[in-house]
Amino acid sequence: MALMTKGEFRVFGFVLAGLIEEAVILFRHDPAWQGRVGCYFCMGDRQGGESLFGPMLVGEVPPEKAGRYLRLSKEKYHRLVLHPCHHSSYESRDRAADKWGGAVSLGIREPIFSISGFSEYGDEALSLLLAEIHGARMAPVSAAGVAGIIAMRTGNPYWEPLRDAARMIMDVAMQAA
Repeated sequence: MALMTKGEFRVFGFVLAGLIEEAVILFRHDPAWQGRVGCYFCMGDRQGGESLFGPMLVGEVPPEKAGRYLRLSKEKYHRLVLHPCHHSSYESRDRAADKWGGAVSLGIREPIFSISGFSEYGDEALSLLLAEIHGARMAPVSAAGVAGIIAMRTGNPYWEPLRDAARMIMDVAMQAA
């Protein structure tokens, strides 16, 4: 995995802000997206489990939920580190223990992207898009394929429509990555 700089991480934050805007517009009639316009985002090393960057607040979250979203963004990341065969924290979710999907990694040498602030599928869809953008630096077709497989395995209804709607943002971000 190529290490990112702090500047590149900030760029991912800006890209995420654009993806959130697209999602809020696209899913405006979906109750799972009502009133949600922000999240906590972190990105970490898959192999060593050491956080590279974040958590970063992107957009706005209700003050009464900020602490929970911050905690969950880190928890999802750490849980995925503990399950090296998993590509999504959805695979080890446990509703009774407040453990949800929303963190993804496209492979053992790829970073983990973790988001908390939307529904679990919303968090995962946004994380998948960021992982795909990051992975496109090395293997664009492979990154898109793995992201699609993860979304299909978890039954994520948001990834494909959001990916299609956000194509321009993703294309620009992939060129900059």
